[in-house]
Amino acid sequence: MITGYLIAHPTALVDGDSGAPDPVARLIEDLIASGVEGLQRPRCLDCGEPKPLVRRVPGGRVCNRCRHRRRPQEMCAQCGTIARRAKRDADGKPICARCNQLTYVPTVHRCGVCGVNRTYRTKKRICRECAEQPHTSCAACGLPAAIPTDGTDPRCSHCATGTSVPCRECGELTAGRDRKGRPRCERCYQRPVGTCGRCGRVRAIVRLAVDGDPDLCAICWTGPTARCEQCGKVRPCRGERRGRMLCGTCAPVRPQTCSHCGQQRRPTAQWPEGPVCRSCYDRALDAKGACPRCGELRRLMRYDGSDTAICRECAGVPAHHVCGRCGDEHAPYQRGLCPRCVTTDRLTELLGDQDARRERDSMGCSSCCCRSAR
Repeated sequence: MITGYLIAHPTALVDGDSGAPDPVARLIEDLIASGVEGLQRPRCLDCGEPKPLVRRVPGGRVCNRCRHRRRPQEMCAQCGTIARRAKRDADGKPICARCNQLTYVPTVHRCGVCGVNRTYRTKKRICRECAEQPHTSCAACGLPAAIPTDGTDPRCSHCATGTSVPCRECGELTAGRDRKGRPRCERCYQRPVGTCGRCGRVRAIVRLAVDGDPDLCAICWTGPTARCEQCGKVRPCRGERRGRMLCGTCAPVRPQTCSHCGQQRRPTAQWPEGPVCRSCYDRALDAKGACPRCGELRRLMRYDGSDTAICRECAGVPAHHVCGRCGDEHAPYQRGLCPRCVTTDRLTELLGDQDARRERDSMGCSSCCCRSAR
């Protein structure tokens, strides 16, 4: 696909055309990262900025912000507000961004009064907004419910929609389900304890292995991989509280004083010495030195019980923050893999495996992408 496109468009690597397909855009990024000069990233058709282009339009492609700007304002089918459409329902009617937050709020976590907002770590099933307004108790399960206006018995949003059923273990009405879809309340649920596949620590597993990710603890689980609604990049995103799926870079975080550099920055981790910014975090995980105990060139950190920085084997702690494939002690770059393994995967996706490259070399391929990759 890349070779055919480059033959048809010889200047695709240098003209910044927004119509370049994703494989060509990734090839340009890899070539620029390897030091090739004179290349141009694909630019948005509307704003002309070299941003991730998420939508194809007549004449090329546009970035996420320009995609929203192109959408006309329509009347929301749920609230009647005139706003830009966020999506369409099953009948093809427009839905605004406010009503679209239902997409990110699972039924089990919705407020029992309004049925829209999310509740967090509470068994009262009521959001902050509804807790400040008059409400009553559900006649079926006793949880908070809206005050009925027709004189009928009050029902929470879960009982009104038939979501609440008896728990299979204790019999209490609940909207929770286990992985097999069987009813189970929060009291009867216990998270499995195991070794996290990213940091190597024995913790409660909050995300079982799926889609190439290993079992993850609460610290390493950063959300499902999706397209960020602000920057347009495909990254781990969270959006249950805000109603927008945002990656860790775009999500609003209060700056704190880094315990290493003393600057006011976004904290990436909370270590025993305090919050650590991204630069100091990567620098500490990539730093190597001679361990004062064993003398090996390893990553040195100050563990509990040691006065000086030592390697993890001398400290007697399991492997943490290492590549999930090769075990190299580098700051994980993507999905728990080191930069070298990620680069290998990307080159294999673009150029094929080693056998495919040898076959092209033996055939004397002379396209510009192959010459640049060599």
